[in-house]
Amino acid sequence: MGFLFPGSVRYGVSEQSFRCGQSKSEGRWRFRKSVLLVQKSRSEGDRNSEAHHGRRSRRDSESDLNVEALTSELRSLGPRARSDVVLYKRFHQAIEVCFARGAVAQAMEVLALMESNLEFVRKSTYAVVASRLANFQQVELLEAMLTRMWQRNQEKSMPDERMCALAVNAAFSIRRSDVALRILEGMRAEGVEVGALTVSVMAKGYGRMKQPSAVTELLNSAQQRNVDLDIVAWNSAVDAYTRCGQLDKAHELVEQMKAQKVHPNETTFNTLIKGAGRAGQIDAAFDYLSEMRRNACRPNHVTKNSLIDACMRVGLWDRAIEILDQMLEEESERKLALIGYTSVCAGLVKCGRETDALGLMSEMESKGVDPDPAAYSSVINSLIGVGNIDIAWNLFDIAIERFEDDEEIYATMVAGLCKTGKAKFVYQAAELLEHIDSVSTHNAVVDGFAKIGRLAEAEDCIKFMRQRLVQPNVVTYTALIDGYGRSRDIENGLRLFREMCNEGVAPDLIAFNALISSLVRCGCVVLAMQLFEEMSARKGAITPDFKTYSILAQAHFYDGYFEKGWEIFGMMTDGGHKPNQRMLESILKRVLKSSKPDRDTVSRLLEEMTSAGVTDSTMRFWRMQASKTLSRWEISGNKNAEEKQRNNP
Repeated sequence: MGFLFPGSVRYGVSEQSFRCGQSKSEGRWRFRKSVLLVQKSRSEGDRNSEAHHGRRSRRDSESDLNVEALTSELRSLGPRARSDVVLYKRFHQAIEVCFARGAVAQAMEVLALMESNLEFVRKSTYAVVASRLANFQQVELLEAMLTRMWQRNQEKSMPDERMCALAVNAAFSIRRSDVALRILEGMRAEGVEVGALTVSVMAKGYGRMKQPSAVTELLNSAQQRNVDLDIVAWNSAVDAYTRCGQLDKAHELVEQMKAQKVHPNETTFNTLIKGAGRAGQIDAAFDYLSEMRRNACRPNHVTKNSLIDACMRVGLWDRAIEILDQMLEEESERKLALIGYTSVCAGLVKCGRETDALGLMSEMESKGVDPDPAAYSSVINSLIGVGNIDIAWNLFDIAIERFEDDEEIYATMVAGLCKTGKAKFVYQAAELLEHIDSVSTHNAVVDGFAKIGRLAEAEDCIKFMRQRLVQPNVVTYTALIDGYGRSRDIENGLRLFREMCNEGVAPDLIAFNALISSLVRCGCVVLAMQLFEEMSARKGAITPDFKTYSILAQAHFYDGYFEKGWEIFGMMTDGGHKPNQRMLESILKRVLKSSKPDRDTVSRLLEEMTSAGVTDSTMRFWRMQASKTLSRWEISGNKNAEEKQRNNP
């Protein structure tokens, strides 16, 4: 049946009809308990039941893994078993199971046992661990593993450039350039080739971090070491410059490629066109198209979609549609043209031209390009984003009539309605859940209810998930924990955290941060620090990030514990996270509003803001505010002292 209410806001029923006869003192809408009785066909129920039991059996088998038992078994087998192939496979599989469960620390413990007790650890095992650590963004553990491999100095398991480049890329993906540079230094010290692959990854990373000078230095260093850069490395550098908004340098680099007899390819020019489009230089984008053709590179669908995006950015809608019509002339690009048409329709909606967008969708069909569920979903999402819910519903009805029970369309509508932050739309989204089996869509509704303070409904949604055999995951629980934190209900937040762990759902960094934030909101800073220490004691399984340190540092500064706040600052810096302007301004503002501002703390915060690159005008403002506040408190303090002296001669 789904989340069906006595009436629906969508169909004009008043808000009162949702209350289902509850007393006004409760003041919240409730799910009818009958909606949790999900009616499914027998065959579908059997299928889901089998899948559910399959998941349970896998979890049960994984939970049987006992590192202590493996340790004692390994130590009792004697030296002859140190090279046993069957035993090696068991430990390799144990590492895979640990990573599948998200137990990173346990996986690393098994690896340490292998390193200390087996004759050697194969390079293939290290490669698996490196890949998984990169996926979990555990770059410090990955760096430590590479260091151990170099220290062990076993010929069969030395890190190669590919493994090191993987680690460097993982470090840059979370903006840990310090780790990337240490790995690079290790490669050079251990004689690992720093070739085109590493240069490509480094250039890509510097581009993400908007550091064009570092890209230039990297290329100069590669040239001095006579590194033979391939087309991939050159294209990565071109892309880095375009990401940094330095289109001229990117163009110069292309000319340098030609001088070194490296011929630019389609990717090179597509990158330049995309960069010009991002910068709003539409003429430059089409100039690169002409240059592309002169260099015997044929424009492909990526080229045309980049040009369409460039036209949309400057409002040249007709020119974008002309490019789409040209794509329709080639049979191989007809399907790809649909992506472009969808982008244009969504762009028109965002510019307030909903009628033109819907007209273009109708025109697409006359040109033989039928909108698919993804096209409808994109336009529906854009309509909800600009607040045209009624038109979004109309288009949704048309799409569902055409693509019956398509989950993508339902999921888009649900997610969009939940993001509005309005109760009536979240309830409308809940009504659609009976058509969807994905846990992510159910999570959107849980999060939607949690953010508007309807926490009982959010918990009812979790019950609904379980009855439909959709298992709540860490995202589900995190959304609800955060909701209870916003409502200053830490008891229920802690209850859900314990329930999550008891259900075998391993908390991740976001879940820990949500609980720490909830504890701080409720004034339980000491308990938040205990949880932080528990995270740190997990030996890298969950590493505190910028948000973790920021929450705790601000909490201590707000409460006047400046010494502890600076201690957390130091831990934050040691962890490779630098305080940003927003964090420092927030702390300074609260310190200045405290009952007794500390001059040394204010001065040090101003120095940190200068180091963080805060603009001169902003720094002048905060120095003036600090000077006024501190002067006012000093004058007030002197008056109080004089008055106290008069009263107590």
